[in-house]
Amino acid sequence: MMGLKFRGEVPFRQVYFTGLVRDAQGDKMSKTKGNVIDPEQVCKEFGPDAVRFTLAIHASYGRDIPLSYDRMTGYKAFVNKLWNASRFILSNLEGPPATAAPTLLPHRHIVSRLNTILAEVDESLAQYRFDTAAHALYHFLWHEFCDWFIEIAKPHLRDEATKAETQSVLYHVLEACLRALHPFIPFITEEIWQNLETGGESLAVAPWPQADASKRDPQAEAHFAAFEEMVTRIRAFKVGCNLDKKAHLRLFIHLPEDRGAYAAYFPLLKFMENCDAEAVPSVEGLPRGMRDSFGGLAWCLKVPVEELSPEFLARIRKEMGKMEEEVKRADTRLANADFIGKAKPEVIAEAKRKREALLARLGTLKETFGTGA
Repeated sequence: MMGLKFRGEVPFRQVYFTGLVRDAQGDKMSKTKGNVIDPEQVCKEFGPDAVRFTLAIHASYGRDIPLSYDRMTGYKAFVNKLWNASRFILSNLEGPPATAAPTLLPHRHIVSRLNTILAEVDESLAQYRFDTAAHALYHFLWHEFCDWFIEIAKPHLRDEATKAETQSVLYHVLEACLRALHPFIPFITEEIWQNLETGGESLAVAPWPQADASKRDPQAEAHFAAFEEMVTRIRAFKVGCNLDKKAHLRLFIHLPEDRGAYAAYFPLLKFMENCDAEAVPSVEGLPRGMRDSFGGLAWCLKVPVEELSPEFLARIRKEMGKMEEEVKRADTRLANADFIGKAKPEVIAEAKRKREALLARLGTLKETFGTGA
């Protein structure tokens, strides 16, 4: 009304109302209850960026915002993750690198994903969905950029043939992320951006990052998703066999027609999982071992038993013996007419499920280490 009175115009065309900020249990804050969260105190403890990001990522339509110390602790870790990733990238640069078109598959993948995420963030912000915009950036930066791409970039940074392109991709993806994250966590993004030596005055007035549909690469994304799945299954295999994370494995794999794209990841499997990969011409050519398949790929994992210590093999033999005894006990129980007649259906189903899980694990160990280990 004051705007109409003195300026003759409506001051705001759109107004956004957040939900009520409540405590961790969803109760309204009250001095009487003693559950008031002091903004100054939590900003000192967690940092203003972490507090802002916590509020933004939980600002869903039609919902109040439950503010808890645990959540702020989690998003403080996210801010620290960004800081540490930026330090690593800056330590591997000799000033701002020239823009280089990505040619390596991991580079094409991360650039494609960046432009997908930027488009999603634009759409979310246009709808005032600050929560989905913050979540998209959180997931991309932590899980896709830091957990996967930066790890993959390390051997490429040591190779003179791929170093310049890797530096360019790391720099420009980080710089775009900083601009997109700036409205949510302005202090740390400004600090990092100034260290990138972009030549700009301030991140606050830098252009908003624009999604480029021409840089989308669905094929590279599909190939990288297969690589991620492969690494995930190799890690699960090592855990299931009680192998050390750095244990040496051999991977025999039958590739689809675009085998060159997948074969490009073989050196990365060696770097990340100490796994030597070898393509075979047919599924029938796969040797005996732990077989698996997904997405048109068929493969077999083998543990070089001759490289394992006698103590480890003895431990595996002992474990297999215990599992065989458990299977016998389960068989005896399930063959007992009294148990089948009196037990509840869900109890019987659970007993069968445990037996099948035991047999599956025992089969994996036998295929991997041999029946005699």
